Amino acid sequence: MRKTEYLLPFFIIAVGVSLLHSCRKGNSTYTIPEFPPTTVFDSITDMTPAYAKGFKVTYLSDGTPLVDIVNPQGDGTAADTFRLALVRPSHHPDIPEGYHRLSVPISSAVCTSASQVSFFVGLDSLDIIKGITGTREQHSETVRKRIEDGNMEIIGTETSPDISLIQRLSPDVVLATPEFFNNKSVGDSRLTLIPIYSAYESHPLAQAEWIKLIAILIGKEDGGSDFFGKTEQNYNDAKVSTLEVRSRPPIRLAVNENGSWKELGKKYFTETFATDAGALGQQTPKGSVPLRIGYRQSISDFEETATVSPDAVLKDLVSIIHPEVIPKDSVWVRRFFDDVIR
Repeated sequence: MRKTEYLLPFFIIAVGVSLLHSCRKGNSTYTIPEFPPTTVFDSITDMTPAYAKGFKVTYLSDGTPLVDIVNPQGDGTAADTFRLALVRPSHHPDIPEGYHRLSVPISSAVCTSASQVSFFVGLDSLDIIKGITGTREQHSETVRKRIEDGNMEIIGTETSPDISLIQRLSPDVVLATPEFFNNKSVGDSRLTLIPIYSAYESHPLAQAEWIKLIAILIGKEDGGSDFFGKTEQNYNDAKVSTLEVRSRPPIRLAVNENGSWKELGKKYFTETFATDAGALGQQTPKGSVPLRIGYRQSISDFEETATVSPDAVLKDLVSIIHPEVIPKDSVWVRRFFDDVIR
């Protein structure tokens, strides 16, 4: 957790939360190969994740990051681990066997999901993205304008990509969803693919922490660390604000599309949002009617924002469920949700 000055009454709580995070880091679903002891240069920002279980970062003695990527919901076998050695221009390290060498920082990329784009938005680096999938509407006006101006191409969908177009764009890397990564036509294309499993993380902060991996790829480690540090602090501040609330109503997060209610996100993901906002999620008491919080925009809008800024989503939820704790007029970014309806 980033070092931040807190008022004395919150110090003990902050320490407790930090200890929980430390414990959580050991609950990995896979094991990273052991390397000789390393010495990370002081000039290198440590991007080791504290929440995410889908990627890990270790460093060689010259500061070269070794990244192991795996599906956090998989069985964690070594064969399913994707390994990268991110080599800087002035470094000439001895790369351990099994690691793909990739020169960083990259200057161009193709994204295959809206949530991946949100990481570049957070790092103020949209100019690096040359192509995106067109399966979901982008709520970012800047992204839409770049598409209209021809600075970004629509490269098809996750399951039906335009491989020839991607090849013409000649990106340094393609950030691939599991569906894209496992597409046979993609595998035969000789594109440099990096699997991204942020959407498979069970905790909102774990999803948001994948911004660190993007930051390493584009050479903005300090920016990624700062962005996530503020997100983590704000998220936990909102969570702590509900610790002493008297009532915890059962809720559902859903969006009304064409008259049909659809649950937002994956069950375990929205469950965490509900409990951290001082409510009950799936554990609805028998005989009670859960409150449905209707999302105002599209599902993709929620997924984009919740991935990179879960702190904003959580505070908006608290402001609706417990306005006595966080008034509705003090939302960080904007109101995502309509008033609670049954």
